[in-house]
Amino acid sequence: MNMKSLFISIHGSIVSKEGKKITQKEMAARIHCSAGTYQKYMQGTLNPKAVNNIMCLLSMMDDADIVKIVKKWKENC
Repeated sequence: MNMKSLFISIHGSIVSKEGKKITQKEMAARIHCSAGTYQKYMQGTLNPKAVNNIMCLLSMMDDADIVKIVKKWKENC
């Protein structure tokens, strides 16, 4: 999966979970980045190395441990 597909998939999952359309501008505000930056993530023209590194690390973990990490991270959002 490439970075563009990752962002599109995550965005789509959140839209499905919440049952409403979420604009790129709204999602950018949620993750504290500019709308332009988020748009570049969605287009695949900006690929943050840190995201790739985190995804590689997560892929080495068991599902239950991933869930624990994400829940702990959610406390900071």
